[in-house]
Amino acid sequence: MIVINTTYKMALWADALYASDTIWWQWHQGAPDFPGLKFALQTAAKWPGVQFLENTGHNGLELSPSGVRHGHNSGHQAINLAVHLGVRRVVLLGYDMQPGPRGEQHWHADHPKRSQSVSNYAKFRENFRTLVEPLRELGVDAINCTRRTALDCFPCQPLETVL
Repeated sequence: MIVINTTYKMALWADALYASDTIWWQWHQGAPDFPGLKFALQTAAKWPGVQFLENTGHNGLELSPSGVRHGHNSGHQAINLAVHLGVRRVVLLGYDMQPGPRGEQHWHADHPKRSQSVSNYAKFRENFRTLVEPLRELGVDAINCTRRTALDCFPCQPLETVL
C-alpha cells in the first residue's frame, strides 16, 4: 500500500509514502515516524531515508524505475511508483478530483501557510487519462474505489466488492 502526503498519519503500517512537494516534506520534517519506504521527486528537500525519483514529464507512465511522470498530481505519481514496485492491481482511494462538499481541498485541514491556489482538478483528470493505455498495455488494472469521485477514466467499484 502506498499512502500519499498526510494520509500516512492514518496508515503508519503502509508499505510506502509518496509526497512530491518540498514544502510538504519540510512541514512534516521528513515524516520521521513513518517506518516504510519514502519517495519524492528530486526537487524535494533532502531528508534521511527518502528515495528520490526523477521528474520525466507530465503525461503518461514512466517505465524507467528511476523516474515518474508528474501529471500535476501526487496521486498520478503514486500510480507510476506502484508500477515500479511491481503491482498488477491499483486500487484508488481518496481520488476525489473535485472539492469536498464545503470546498475542502484535502481530507485533512489545509496545509500551513497554503502556498498554492485551489487545485486544478480538470487538469489532474485530463492527465490521469494518459495513464489508461500504458497501464492496460502492462496488464495493470486500476480500479477507482473512491466514494465521491469525478475521476471517470478508471472503472469505479465499491471497495467491499474489490476486496
